[in-house]
Amino acid sequence: MDKAHETQFTDLYFVTPCCRQLSSLNDLVYNMPTGFSRFVAAVTDPEEELTGDQIQQVEGVSGMPTRIIYARY
Repeated sequence: MDKAHETQFTDLYFVTPCCRQLSSLNDLVYNMPTGFSRFVAAVTDPEEELTGDQIQQVEGVSGMPTRIIYARY
């Protein structure tokens, strides 16, 4: 995380300390869905989760792959 912060998260790659393999912060498996982003679009109190078609529409508008992370507070 510190290394990624130094590059303002433009480079998410690192070498794992255990097996010295190249990996990405986005490829790590967390207990709950997690991601790193340049911006956040938030929907407060949605009545339902986004469908695959809706996610594709978001990707079309943003021009980049999109990861949906549902947070409940």
